[in-house]
Amino acid sequence: MSQACVSSASVYRERMGAYAAGVNTSRNDLSTEGDAMTTRRTFLKGISSIVTATVAGIESPANAQAGKLDENDPQAVSLGYKHDTTKVDKARFPKHEARQKCSNCQLFQGKARDAWGPCPIYGGKQVAANGWCNSYVKMA
Repeated sequence: MSQACVSSASVYRERMGAYAAGVNTSRNDLSTEGDAMTTRRTFLKGISSIVTATVAGIESPANAQAGKLDENDPQAVSLGYKHDTTKVDKARFPKHEARQKCSNCQLFQGKARDAWGPCPIYGGKQVAANGWCNSYVKMA
């Protein structure tokens, strides 16, 4: 048997002997196994509180609304993003159509009447509802 098994068995025998002899064995007299369980429970309760707060949508500075996307942002330039869909370079982006807008793109996360809304393509930065980029995906 390993040393841990032998010591666990001896602790068990000591406890059982004290119990049989009528000795009051309070929680403080026992080994720290109970403390580990208390710590684990405390940890799990803490984690569940964090998850509940996150799901409930409590705002934190990390979740604060991102700023508006600049048309000169390197990623915006590479994808041809414009705040106004009518100003898109048709020679560079021939698949663009005037009716395509961020507001009717599957990626747009704003509400229907929002002038600006977050877009995951740009790390959640705000894009114009009337804008367009080459990542446009028609809403189903």
